[in-house]
Amino acid sequence: APYCGKLADEAIQCFAAEHLERGVNDIHRELGAAATKIYQAVCERAGKEVIVDKTPRYYWIIDDLLRFMPDCRIILLVRNPLAVLSSVIATWASNSLGNLSRYREDLLEAPARIANAMQYDDKRTFTVHYEQLVREPDEALRGLQHFIGVDEVPGLANYGRAPRRPFGDPVGIHDHDSPSIDSVDKWLSHAKQSAIAWRLLNDYRKVLGGQLLGQLGYSDQSLGQ
Repeated sequence: APYCGKLADEAIQCFAAEHLERGVNDIHRELGAAATKIYQAVCERAGKEVIVDKTPRYYWIIDDLLRFMPDCRIILLVRNPLAVLSSVIATWASNSLGNLSRYREDLLEAPARIANAMQYDDKRTFTVHYEQLVREPDEALRGLQHFIGVDEVPGLANYGRAPRRPFGDPVGIHDHDSPSIDSVDKWLSHAKQSAIAWRLLNDYRKVLGGQLLGQLGYSDQSLGQ
């Protein structure tokens, strides 16, 4: 932002403490109410009861979402960070590894924040691993539907041809009409075929460390096997 965020936050805290009955909690409540109103309008127009709002960057505001929107449900979709890096290289940085700097926070901030949220004792959060989702889609989707609180709909794994949108996966999802396990170990093949990719993945493994990878549900030894 073109202003000092820390100073702005202090000013808002001061304003809220002096002028609002519950301080900054009143601001949080109204922000949540505003977001809820927008989502309700979307649901009404679509004739639906539930909306799924998905972006990886919500890892920045998991705590805010839980605080602002007490009725929310948060799905933590977790994938092996090494596979994520491999996918980023192949999809977004294949022509220039310099483009990786655009994903610095996604690669270095997100894993720790998501691992932290996975430890919450909060019934509003639910973790599903990407690998489970593609290997056992019916079971994973059944659990997700139960968590969200909707009636189970069979056959969701056969999603058909996905429409092309300006955001999201521009490649893999259009190659299949249902979950595919082809991408689960694709990052290992990438590492074997390219010395540069192997070095990047191995360095990334070291930066994350075995403890964090373990908290996410993965082994830090798989690259060397």
